[in-house]
Order: sequence, then structure tokens, then C-alpha cells
Amino acid sequence: MPGPAGPVGATGPAGAQGQSGAQGVVGPAGPQGTPGPQGPAGAMGPVGPQGPSGPTNYPGSGSLNASHTLAPSSVINLSVEGARDWFAPAGSTSGNYHSKMLGGQIMKSFDWVTAGGAFFAQGSSYSINSAASDDATGLSLASFKTDQGMFMPGSGTGFGFRLRAPANSSEVRTLKLYCSVFSGALTLTAHLSDGSAADVTDVVDVGGAGYNFFVWTVSYQSARDGQEVELSGILTTNRGSTPNVKFIAATLQ
Repeated sequence: MPGPAGPVGATGPAGAQGQSGAQGVVGPAGPQGTPGPQGPAGAMGPVGPQGPSGPTNYPGSGSLNASHTLAPSSVINLSVEGARDWFAPAGSTSGNYHSKMLGGQIMKSFDWVTAGGAFFAQGSSYSINSAASDDATGLSLASFKTDQGMFMPGSGTGFGFRLRAPANSSEVRTLKLYCSVFSGALTLTAHLSDGSAADVTDVVDVGGAGYNFFVWTVSYQSARDGQEVELSGILTTNRGSTPNVKFIAATLQ
């Protein structure tokens, strides 16, 4: 009879690792994902170069001329000479001005350029007249001889007056300014609003003393209708003896 079974032997060592299997086939690509949010705007690029300037003047042909005549004394009939318009401060320093009944454009635009000067009124060597029916105040001026003006103590300059009058393309108009200057040089500058003629200037200089009563005559025509002539009379030289500027009247023909 066989004997009993012997004990189980110890486990032997593991065998060597087998080789990896071949790479499987790549599956199809998944669906496209949703687009992400818009990124922030980039920085502003540099400013481009400046374009060429446009035309300075209206491309037409206007005319503008100014000159003065010394007139130590004069009789001015505003209603006759100012067929289109006229204006006269008539010695008033409170704005109670006389002007043409159916005109008024000159008066509405008239303004004193004070530059620190002071108003005054004094007797004139001019005699001005108007008809009551042609005067916006309803009162006539009869041989009126008081001027309104502005003076500047010391050595100041830059004071005077400015005004405008209508201009058009169909005719040459004539504007007359009756003025005086004492102890200085008064410079007129005239400009057409459509730029169709070069600006003009004219100077009245009385030297160190004495008055010059004079008439500025400005003839003008714009290249377009509905324009204006712009005028200023400014003291540009002070002769050192409290100069003054007086504006007596303006007439438009």
C-alpha cells in the first residue's frame, strides 16, 4: 500500500513579462466645441496725417476799397445821403441813438471798443440833420452839433468802434463814416464776410496835437448775396496827450 502524499513544494519565480500588443486603430475626432467669448479690443492705432486745408476765400471776385478825406467842417443831411441806411450817436452816451426809420442795420451792429477808455460828449464842427419821418426816434436832428466819443488818459491804445453793413453781389455800395481823432493815429480795417476781396486798411494820423475831422469812404461789393462788410476804427498810435476818437455818423448809399 502507498504511503501518504508529501508536502507541496514552494512556488517558483514569475516568468518574464510578455511583449505589448499592437496599437489599436485611432477612433474618429469628436464634434467641434462651441466658440469661446470675444476677446478684448486691441489698442487704438496712430492718428493719420492731417488732410489738406480747404479754400480760405470764396472762389469769386468781390471788391473792397477805403480812403479818407480831411473835412474840418461839414453839413451832413443823413436822410438824403443815407438812402439805404444811416446812423448817428448824436452825442448820446446812454444809447439813445438816432437811425434810419426803415434801416437800422448799422445801428444794430454798432459797438464801442472800450479797452479801458471812457465816454464823453462835446461840441462838434460838424452839423448833422435828419427828417423826423426818416428817424427811428420820431425826432428830427436839426443842425445838431454834439459828438459822442471815447478818450483814453495816458498812453493806452486799442479803443475805438466797430460796425457792419449789408453787402451783395449785384452792386457796389458806398458807406461813409464821419469821424475825428485827437493826438493819435486811427486805423480803419475793412473786411468782406465771404472773403472775396482782400482786407483793406487806412490810417488817419494827426501827430502830437490837434483834431482831424475826416470822412472815410468805403466802397464794396461781395461775390455772394447775403454778406456783410465789417469795419473797425481803432486807435493804433497814442501821441501822449490823452487821445480821443469820435464817431459822428455813418451813411449807406
